[in-house]
Amino acid sequence: MTKDYEHIILGVQAPVAKSILKVKERVIWRSYRDWSLCSGQEIYMYLGFTMDEWSVNDIYKHHWFLVNGEKIMVNNYCLKLLREIDYEPKL
Repeated sequence: MTKDYEHIILGVQAPVAKSILKVKERVIWRSYRDWSLCSGQEIYMYLGFTMDEWSVNDIYKHHWFLVNGEKIMVNNYCLKLLREIDYEPKL
C-alpha cells in the first residue's frame, strides 16, 4: 500500500525568498489485504540519495526514485519494504 504526500519547500535567497521546491514523498507499508485486490506492483528505479539543507519530518537525507517517469522521494523508514530486482540484459 502506498500514500503520496506533496511538500512545498520554501528557500531563502537574499533579498527575497524566491526558491520554491515541490517534493513528492511516498510512504509504503505492508497490507494484510488480499493481494488480488491490490493494484499492480510498480517498478522503482533508484536514483541515489541527497543530503539537503531542507528537511521533511526532520530528515535531511532523501532517497530518490524514478516511478512511472516521475521523480519521487521514498520515506526512509519504508526502504526496507522494497525488493531488488536482478536484471541482466541479453544481447
